[in-house]
Amino acid sequence: MANSRELEDLLRRSFVDRKLTRDERREFDRLFEGSDPDPNVRDRLLALAFGLFREGLTDPESLQASEWLKRVVRATLPKVEPQDSASGADVGADVAEACFSERHDCAERVVKLLDGARGSLDICVFTITHDDISDAILRAVTRGVAIRLISDDLKATDTGSDIDRLRHAGVAVRVDRSPYHMHHKFAIFDRNVLLNGSFNWTRGAAMNNAENFVLLSDRRLLDQFQHEFELLWEAWK
Repeated sequence: MANSRELEDLLRRSFVDRKLTRDERREFDRLFEGSDPDPNVRDRLLALAFGLFREGLTDPESLQASEWLKRVVRATLPKVEPQDSASGADVGADVAEACFSERHDCAERVVKLLDGARGSLDICVFTITHDDISDAILRAVTRGVAIRLISDDLKATDTGSDIDRLRHAGVAVRVDRSPYHMHHKFAIFDRNVLLNGSFNWTRGAAMNNAENFVLLSDRRLLDQFQHEFELLWEAWK
């Protein structure tokens, strides 16, 4: 565990640009050495953070200062790993799990679920630009998993979008035909596990945004989302 002076120095350095970057977050983790912060050290650290924040409110970058403070508070919270209740989409598994970006590796969890799929994948997401996730979908293609993908028509043509790459690899793809966005972010793995939440399948969501998703095996919810997927799939032939 680092001493309070090291942590305070890191805090002051990070406040210069009003951002707690991913590298600075890793430095917090290193200094805390994976343990829960000592309450006294944490209190001093947060007192300094709030003091710097109050000073920052007097300048034009106060909004960035607010975001900086939020990330600092998160960095000092005890680390909680998501419950790995099902590595893939195990039949009969009782799944109830939450994943929060910045505290959990949400992209890695999605990849693990995709790699665990054996029969089917029904994916309905706004956009896909995260190459690790796309690569996992392509691995599922080679395993013979039946994959259907619904995405937003405008986002599918964005620079960095992997939709065409997946389509050319054999994934069945449909996009909305609407002036509005297809903004869902849900997926059904082997018709046994539902993923649903704000988390976009992008590197920005994984590395920068405050996002979440939940995994559930509740049949009542699964059936409702499966029904919605079928409706959208048929609507956008």
